[in-house]
Amino acid sequence: MIKISASIFLLSVLVCFNIASAQPDSTSWFPLSVGNWWSYKFDGFAIDEDDTVFYSATDHKEITAILDHQNGNRVYELRTISISPTDTDTSFMYLNQTENQIRFYRNTTTDRYDVLISSAGEIVDSVSVPAGYFTNCIVTTEPPSYDVTVKIYYHRGTGMIKTVYSSVFFNATELLTDFYLCPTESQ
Repeated sequence: MIKISASIFLLSVLVCFNIASAQPDSTSWFPLSVGNWWSYKFDGFAIDEDDTVFYSATDHKEITAILDHQNGNRVYELRTISISPTDTDTSFMYLNQTENQIRFYRNTTTDRYDVLISSAGEIVDSVSVPAGYFTNCIVTTEPPSYDVTVKIYYHRGTGMIKTVYSSVFFNATELLTDFYLCPTESQ
């Protein structure tokens, strides 16, 4: 009887472990709902021929609307307000979630998109940022562009929590400082 109980317990632990550690679809890594927002602190430096320049900024990202894309899909408008000591900039990207990836468009009239996140990625045990300590995260590495490698860390149900930009002449880190997720999905 003890052997059967121990076997059932071990089997249930293994099943639960496999369910918990299985990678879900990409949409759970970046929750899309109107009203969700994330704030980040951005610090870095760049080296040029004569000097090292240090800089910092804050970014506030918010899902502000659901719009129709010309291709017939619904897209979530993500507004980013970047504030540095010398400048304030507002930009938009438009996110479309499919079964296994989140795509971003630069506007609602182009069919060209980049993949923000797909279900492929490396599982990371934990990541600590000013907004908290997150476990069971995923990290994606974007192919080098302009000799800059970008690693983006996501937490399931929270979204992007950390981004690391690195190259020979440029390094920066963007860390989640605060966030708000709506209790229900906007339709």
